[in-house]
Amino acid sequence: MEIRNIKSSNKKVIQARLGNTSVNKTTFIKDINKDDKGFYYVADNGSDEQIYVPSADTKVNASYARISIRVFGKKAGKSVVSFDIYDINGAKTGSAKVTVVSTKDKDIESITFAGKSLEQGDTIGKTDNKYIYKGKDINTFYEYTTKKAGKLKVKAGKNTKLVRIQVGVLEKYTWNNTMDPDYGEYNYSTADRTNTNTTAYETTENHPVDLNGDGDYDDVIDGMSERGVKFRYKTVKNNKKITLGKLPEYRNENSSRSATYTANADMNASESTTINTLSGENVAPTMIKVTVYNKVDKEYTDYYYVINKRIKKY
Repeated sequence: MEIRNIKSSNKKVIQARLGNTSVNKTTFIKDINKDDKGFYYVADNGSDEQIYVPSADTKVNASYARISIRVFGKKAGKSVVSFDIYDINGAKTGSAKVTVVSTKDKDIESITFAGKSLEQGDTIGKTDNKYIYKGKDINTFYEYTTKKAGKLKVKAGKNTKLVRIQVGVLEKYTWNNTMDPDYGEYNYSTADRTNTNTTAYETTENHPVDLNGDGDYDDVIDGMSERGVKFRYKTVKNNKKITLGKLPEYRNENSSRSATYTANADMNASESTTINTLSGENVAPTMIKVTVYNKVDKEYTDYYYVINKRIKKY
């Protein structure tokens, strides 16, 4: 599970090299799941994609790798970056090519909130004087603004079309595991054993949400996994006033599990966990998601910006 022979067809335009690599090798076999239409699949490591397999007897090794390629633009132009792919046994399984465009043009020329830039600047070591967090990243523990609301303005680059602006805020969410569609799989009794699992929490962090109302948390809706929803977005118009969120990130959780055996009490076991991060933050984050279409690359891209509003101790 690696890539080799990384090459750029035009090194004067693009230089490419291996980036961060994470490899997990195992002899474990993945669990086979069945969807509501009767088809079998396994979950892809590192994403929520479902990979379908021929039958319930299919053996899929659980090894996985996350590999990145770093590209460096030397000047404007295009280059094809190619590489070979090798599996867990060191055998070559294929090759791939990616066309990379290097340009001085930016997808987003500028983005401001209440007249302050959400971009730090283009020069390393030099901060834009209109940067919203100027000085805050050095002199304080948090980067923040004290503004409660202001106009959000996005100016797209000359080769870019502004598609959509979304504003995401945290929501207070209360959940317990009786709401889980799989609750019965880990809370059950047999003649020999009783398994009990309880989890209840209040949080503004990642939590499961059935976004499309189909009774599970297995889908990805508009790029958002139902198993880990954090910011709830709404679409806003450009150059209009927005109001920042008021909630910080926190999680209060109590969970416990136990196993009780009918014939062998010595095997009985239980454990409990308590998590409390209610007073850990003093800023409320608002996520700005800007979707653009690059007319040269013919691709859609999402850009994210966080606006932290300072709040009193929660």
